[in-house]
Amino acid sequence: MYMKKFWGKVVGFFSNKRAFYGLISVSAVILVAAVVVLGVIRPFRIMVLGVNVNQQFDQNQPIPFVDGGLYGYIDTKGKVLISPRFERAEPFNGKYALATSGERDVVIDKKGEIKLDAARDTVFYDEVSRTWLVGSTLYNANLKRVSKNTMDVRKGSDGLYPFFESGKYGVINARGKKIFDCGGSPCEVEIREAVAELRDTYALVSIENGTQTIINAKNGKKIVEYGNGTTVVVMPNNIFAVHSVEDGRTATFYRYIEKNRIAVEAEDGVMFSLFDVKNKYFLMDFGETWADKKRSGRYALYKQSDGTFLATTARQALTVSELTIELARSSCGDNKYGINTGDTEVLKCEYDDVELLGAPLFMFLKKRVGQEIVVLKGNGKYTLYDIKKRKILMSTETPIQVASDSPFFASYDSGSGKVMVYNAITGATEQIPTHDATSWTQGANYFAVNSTGQIRYYNNRLEEIKTTSPR
Repeated sequence: MYMKKFWGKVVGFFSNKRAFYGLISVSAVILVAAVVVLGVIRPFRIMVLGVNVNQQFDQNQPIPFVDGGLYGYIDTKGKVLISPRFERAEPFNGKYALATSGERDVVIDKKGEIKLDAARDTVFYDEVSRTWLVGSTLYNANLKRVSKNTMDVRKGSDGLYPFFESGKYGVINARGKKIFDCGGSPCEVEIREAVAELRDTYALVSIENGTQTIINAKNGKKIVEYGNGTTVVVMPNNIFAVHSVEDGRTATFYRYIEKNRIAVEAEDGVMFSLFDVKNKYFLMDFGETWADKKRSGRYALYKQSDGTFLATTARQALTVSELTIELARSSCGDNKYGINTGDTEVLKCEYDDVELLGAPLFMFLKKRVGQEIVVLKGNGKYTLYDIKKRKILMSTETPIQVASDSPFFASYDSGSGKVMVYNAITGATEQIPTHDATSWTQGANYFAVNSTGQIRYYNNRLEEIKTTSPR
C-alpha cells in the first residue's frame, strides 16, 4: 500500500509540468554551481605563492631547443614539433608560449603560429592570473581580450594592472574589471607572494601624488591609506612594512593584514614574517635591540591565536633568510644548522649548512610525489634528503644545484667530468658526461648540457632525445 502511494506521488509529480520544469531548473543551478566550485575554486587551492604549480611543472609541454642560432620546440621523445625559426622561445604556459620573431615579441600556439603580435612593445605573461599583456592590451589564458579598446594597460602584479582611460588612472583585475580609482594621477600596484591558504590577498597601490593605499586585491576595498611622509614596502604574505617620519625620526612598523583589517602589528624596529600558515606562527626578529627588550634571543615565534611567544630554546635563532610555507632553518651557536617546523625540531642542529627549496617547488613535490626535499651539507658531502621519509635521494662531494622552476637537481664532478642529475618527479638518476663543459640548462621536463659546440637534450627520464649545434 505504501509503495503504491509513493509511486503514485512520483507519477503525479512528473505529470505536473510546472513542478517537473522547476526540478530541471534547480538541478541546472546545482550543476553549474558544482562546475564553478570544482573547476574554478578548486584549482586555486592547489596554488602556491599564487602560482599554479601544476601548469608550471607540466611534464607534457613542448621543450624549447636551439639549433643554428634559432629556437623551436620538440616533444619529450625528441620529435620536432616547431622547427627552429625564432630568436627566442620560452616554455609554454598552457596552450601558448612567448617567443621573439624578427625582434618582436609574439605569442605562439603549439603549431608555431603567431596568435598575437606586440609590434614594438613587449609581451608579459602573469602566472597567477594566467593573463597576457601584449603591448597595452590585456588578454586571458585563451587569448580573449579582456581590457576595453579605450584602455592603456600597463604591467602590473599578480593579476592586477594599472590603466589609463579618458584622462583617469586606476587598477583593473584579470577580468578587465575596474577595482580601484587613482583619479588624475598615474599609479602602480604591487603584490608579493601570497600563499593560497591565506585566501584573501592584499595589494599596495602607490599614486604619484604621494598617497599609498593597501587594498583588498579581490574587490579593491580600501583597508588603510597613508599620505606624504610615509613609505610602505610590500612584504610576502600580506605583510607590509610602514616607514613613517615624525619629528625627524623614522619609525618602522610591520603590519599583517587579515579579514580586511590590521590583525598583527609589531612595535617600532621589530620585523616579522609569516612562517607557519596553518598555525599562524610569525617569526619575530628583534634585531639589535633584543637585549634592550629583555629577551633571551634575537628571534622568537609568535602565535597569533593566543598572542604568546614560543621559546627558541638553547638552539638559539631561527634564521629569516630561508623560509618556506612549512619549514625554517634553525641555527646553533657553533655554526651548525638544522630544520624546524613551528616550534618542533625536524632535523637536529648538526649540519654545516642547510638549504631549503623555494615554496612553489617544495610544495609541488610534496603534493605530487610525497617528498619533502632539502639540501644538507655535512661531513664533506652534499645530500639531497627527503625529511618526510628520512631517505637520501642523492649524495655527492660537490654542491647540488637547485633551480626554482625545475624538478632536476644536479651536481658537477670535475674529477669524472660528469654531472650527476636527479629528477624528483620521475625518480630517474644519471651521470651525464659533459665533455669538459660545466654549464647546463633545465626546465620542468628537460635537462640540457652545453658542451664542445653541442647541446644534448634529455627528457624527464634523463633519456637523451636530441643533439644540436647552437650556432
